[in-house]
Formats: sequence, C-alpha cells, structure tokens
Amino acid sequence: MLKKVKKLRIMGGKKRAWNNKRKKKKRKRKKESKKVIEKNDEKEIIKKEEKNKEDNEKIDICNVNFLFFLIFESGYPALDNNVSKFFFVYLKKCIMISCDLML
Repeated sequence: MLKKVKKLRIMGGKKRAWNNKRKKKKRKRKKESKKVIEKNDEKEIIKKEEKNKEDNEKIDICNVNFLFFLIFESGYPALDNNVSKFFFVYLKKCIMISCDLML
C-alpha cells in the first residue's frame, strides 16, 4: 500500500490525470452518440406520422366509396335496422373528412 502511494507521489499524479482524460473522452463520445440516436429517432417519428396521415386519407376515401355502394346501390334494404343507422352516421363522418381533405 505504501509503495503504491509513494509511486503515485513520485509520478506527481500523472496516472490519475491520464485516467481522468480518458473518462472525459468516453463521456463525450457517449453524449455525441446519444445526440445522433435522438436525431434519427425524430426523423423516423416524422416519417411514420406522414405515412399514417396518407394511409388514413386512403382509408377514409375507400370507406366512403364502399358505404355509398352498400347503402345506395342496394336500394335502402335495411334502413330500419340499427346497423344501417350506424352506417349512415359513419358515412356522414367520412364525407366530412373527405370534404376537409379536398379543401
């Protein structure tokens, strides 16, 4: 124990300083890598949001076409049922959404 302490005193703490520099560099590299990862994550999130918006637009327009076919082409067969009421409400929502998209 005493020998190690004497050696460090003789070296003037050079070993400790070298070790601290190494640790600083390591911390700096970690921070830089975290920044790069965060930037990539943000880009991926933005891309996913854009894809979701496009997919939602396509789905809404397809649903409107399907519901028009279901209700109007079939000659109003089941307007008394609860199912058709649900479809009518859903159709109104889809038309509103598609009109907003067209504007």
